[in-house]
Amino acid sequence: MTVSVIVPTFNGERWIGDQLAALAEQTYAGVWELIVADNGSTDDTRSVAAQWAHRFPRFQLIDASGVRGQSHARNKGAREASGDVLLFTDQDDVVGTKWIAQLTAGVSRSRIVSGPVRHFVDGQPPPAHEPWEPNSRLTVGPYGCLFGCNMGIERPVFMDLGGFDETSTLGWEDIDFGIRAALAGIAVEWIDEALILHRKPSSLRVTWRKEYAYGRGWTELVRRYPEIWPQGWVRPSLRRAWFVAIRAPYIALPARRRGWLLQAARLSGRLTERLRPPN
Repeated sequence: MTVSVIVPTFNGERWIGDQLAALAEQTYAGVWELIVADNGSTDDTRSVAAQWAHRFPRFQLIDASGVRGQSHARNKGAREASGDVLLFTDQDDVVGTKWIAQLTAGVSRSRIVSGPVRHFVDGQPPPAHEPWEPNSRLTVGPYGCLFGCNMGIERPVFMDLGGFDETSTLGWEDIDFGIRAALAGIAVEWIDEALILHRKPSSLRVTWRKEYAYGRGWTELVRRYPEIWPQGWVRPSLRRAWFVAIRAPYIALPARRRGWLLQAARLSGRLTERLRPPN
């Protein structure tokens, strides 16, 4: 079994070194290659990544700038890969030393595997636990979640499912992929030990922008798969609006500000997209 690890990147010069350092310390003894798929970076991401090439027995830095978006970079990396197994993670994550071994062992049992994500704020050391860290596998309606930043899959299955949807530009493309896999009758095995660390932006402005986009993307996803929100959008939106409104004073509390902002941004994005006519 050969393995290809695919890392999509875009303007990630500040973070990609941490991820490549973690990948360089893998305990996996089998044959594997690393593919960094650059989505058209305008900073020094490519040169930073190239400096790590000597740490890997097989390393490719490919141009994946044909279409803007992480999905395109992942798909281009998959097409260029030579491995029987494809593993995906992101430029701003940090994998554990046994990550490749754990996911690869999982794919030997199941055709698709995924694992948990622990969040930390950029510029701060990863904490042992944060309130929004999932203690168990999350679900979306009747479907189990699959995280694109922590995922392993048999190459033929990935190709048969058509890869990640490159028209989804607002996030949730990994959830979409997992739903399509479930509808095709392919179960995703969850590997608790395959934990990765995922970096959240320290800037509140960047946080708002990203979470607002996720909110819009959620509405886009629900339109595509209404079964994930069978109760409709009005009642859940009202509950979230009430939650945000009564906690508005949190904006003045540094310890609470980020969590409140996240909820408010996602609500705003959901409502904004809901007011747009569907394509």
